Amino acid sequence: MTIIIQSEDEFANYKQLEYSIPFQGYRRWVAFAYMGVNAIGFAANFWVLYTVAPLLFSATVKVPKSILFYIITLCISDLMIMTGKVTNNYMLLGMLFLIIDIVVGTWKFSTFSCVAYLVFEAMNKFVAPVIVVLISRTCYVTVCLDPKSRRVAASLKVILK
Repeated sequence: MTIIIQSEDEFANYKQLEYSIPFQGYRRWVAFAYMGVNAIGFAANFWVLYTVAPLLFSATVKVPKSILFYIITLCISDLMIMTGKVTNNYMLLGMLFLIIDIVVGTWKFSTFSCVAYLVFEAMNKFVAPVIVVLISRTCYVTVCLDPKSRRVAASLKVILK
């Protein structure tokens, strides 16, 4: 939204009012719950990356490489919104912004940070279900179809094309 102002004199007699909701009641518990879930999710995603990433490059693994790739992509998308994204030399801490918004009661950051947070949050909400559908499709093909289709479905080359 762009506001065109002819001169600053139009707003000379106005006061800027800010309303801040005190950090109490259910908002406190929501903020603590977000912090707890974020800490658990951060640890769990790093554990999954630590466990699954070496399997992606192993030659003897029985799980299809495409499924491992999807799992790593899902972990990275979760970590992007949880921890941070680097865009235009700004480190945006996604969940930290949301927790501060809950604690303070209003968005205290720039418009750019608000838009960046909402864009990455929306992308993460669309990426996760798509990845789960792709994992389900790969599992179905590897279990139910003939061996040639299994190799094609499990190939990482098919994903990257």
